[in-house]
Amino acid sequence: DWVVILQRPMAQVHEPTNALRSIEDALHDWRATLALALVAMAVLSGAFAVILAIAAARRYAASLHAVSGMAERAARGEPVNPAAIEHPEEIVRLNDAVSRLSQVLRAALERDRARQ
Repeated sequence: DWVVILQRPMAQVHEPTNALRSIEDALHDWRATLALALVAMAVLSGAFAVILAIAAARRYAASLHAVSGMAERAARGEPVNPAAIEHPEEIVRLNDAVSRLSQVLRAALERDRARQ
């Protein structure tokens, strides 16, 4: 075992320790900043997901409402024009099916009226 004894002023002996402490403090500050940034990103991502879901739900609800209104008018025998629905494909197919059903019902009602 070796023991080394240095004759230096105390300030010089603790100088590297102080430098390491300042580096450690800087790293701690960066860790805190990174943690805050990650939390902020998670909150913003969650908020964006909720806003996007609300917007999509409103859009789909409006499309479904248009199709249900068309179906109600077709059931009463009123002439129905297809609603202008762009997306999604399932709602467009439903829209077209209700429009075709309306035409069939209208033709059947006209034939029934002609027989009377």
